[in-house]
Amino acid sequence: MLYSFFYCSIIPTIVAVFFFLFVIYFIRNKVKPQKCLNILTVTSLLVLIIDFAIVWKSLDISSYLNNNSQDFIAEQYVNPNEVKISFPKKKRNLIYIYLESIETTYTDEANGGAYEYNLIPELVEIAKQNEDFSGDSNQINGGLVLPGSGWTSGAMFASSSGLPLKIPLGENEMSDMTSFFPRVQTLGDILEDEGYFNELMIGSKAIFGGRNLFYESHGNYKLSDYQYAIENKLIPEDYFVWWGYEDEKLFSFARDELTRLSKESQPFNLTLLTVDSHFTNGYVCELCDDVYDSQYANVIACSSKQVSSFISWIQQQAWYENTTIVVHGDHTTMDSNFLKDIDPSYQRKVFVSYINSAATVPDASWREYSTMDLFPTTLGALGCQIEGNRLGLGTNLYSNEKTLTEIYGLSEETKLLAAKSDFMTFLAAVPEEVINNSAANQVQPEGEVLIKDNGTSINVSITEISKNQREIEQAIVFIDDRKFIMNKSNTGSFSLDISKEEVPENSHLVVKLVDSFGTEFTIYDKTQ
Repeated sequence: MLYSFFYCSIIPTIVAVFFFLFVIYFIRNKVKPQKCLNILTVTSLLVLIIDFAIVWKSLDISSYLNNNSQDFIAEQYVNPNEVKISFPKKKRNLIYIYLESIETTYTDEANGGAYEYNLIPELVEIAKQNEDFSGDSNQINGGLVLPGSGWTSGAMFASSSGLPLKIPLGENEMSDMTSFFPRVQTLGDILEDEGYFNELMIGSKAIFGGRNLFYESHGNYKLSDYQYAIENKLIPEDYFVWWGYEDEKLFSFARDELTRLSKESQPFNLTLLTVDSHFTNGYVCELCDDVYDSQYANVIACSSKQVSSFISWIQQQAWYENTTIVVHGDHTTMDSNFLKDIDPSYQRKVFVSYINSAATVPDASWREYSTMDLFPTTLGALGCQIEGNRLGLGTNLYSNEKTLTEIYGLSEETKLLAAKSDFMTFLAAVPEEVINNSAANQVQPEGEVLIKDNGTSINVSITEISKNQREIEQAIVFIDDRKFIMNKSNTGSFSLDISKEEVPENSHLVVKLVDSFGTEFTIYDKTQ
């Protein structure tokens, strides 16, 4: 930033000043003072006009003013409460699988990806055998991630409500709230009203990022999270890896739960969220092969295999005939190092596939869509008839209705969604005192960071952690561009042994604490 300022601002300014001094020096005795002043005045005005035009165009001020003079979301929003949604007489079960950070990018170029090799062959095959809205193309299609849906909570909200998670708080800042967008009707609400049993199963704590609040407020979901697994003795009390427990256990628990749910008379909606492929580098479980040079690539490939195996198991069950499966990458990965060699012009999308849908697409057209379109599309896949085929900002992709992306184009839609929306603030119904106290909730916690050389390893420990208004859920050690999750003890302290090979000389070591709503606090930042 400083170099850019120096080369783009300081140097041109110096050059311009010397140029004008040079001109003044040579005309001072040849031109009358008044005429000289007039020339300088006209020249200065021309420069100002040109500068203004450049700034106006480069910053796209006209779009900014236009976007802030209208509320795009308010204008385009279709309230599900005001739309007739008709379910089939025999309601279908729904299994919704959010895949952490899984993109179509990970496949090879022949299949529409950005790599020379295919990291996710099983998922590609699933997309090709089922519906990904790619029409008759040989390449797989995916969902665009628009503003307000680029992290897990935002992604879940967008695909369940057809809205971006725009709120007058931080991305994961939902403390002191008793409800989550109470004026919005979501997929969970609709299914609950139709007699469905809703359940969210995840290997981390549901409280993280306010997910518990969202799913309890909209659909009365049973929360089978990491804490639930401990309380019900599914895992040992002191078991903790990565964010809680790994995906291998998630799919195992899900098999047992689906077997139980299938025996009930009530239609069910089981929503899963994987976690192993979370940045940075992912979590290597016992099922992962060491095929690629990158750990993250191996984890992604492992995730593809596990999901495929889980879906194959479902398809062998007697109740599968009346069950629709949605597989959806929650958001594009935040692991920038893993994508550093990708062509910047490549359009990244999250993986999407609808399996055993009750609906069919009207034609073989390639669709441009975002994850917000998955809200009405999921209902369409369950066999629902939706008046107008639009809900929230989303469009039912099993219809001929155009998506907002297809109408406005990605660039324009992104600008419109990024603009201020008083309507979203209204829908969020966040009390004024919560907004005012939001900053106070993010009190910087402190902790004593001790680094000890054990010969072959380096031990990093954190003790004497000061009390924050929220529980400290995680501690993370960053060594240059690598991330290590620390182990948490029953007393609330954290510790981790790192091989000396992982800590080269002059490494940049950063230690962060993460509270229950996902806010990160740096408590140590030094070069070793």
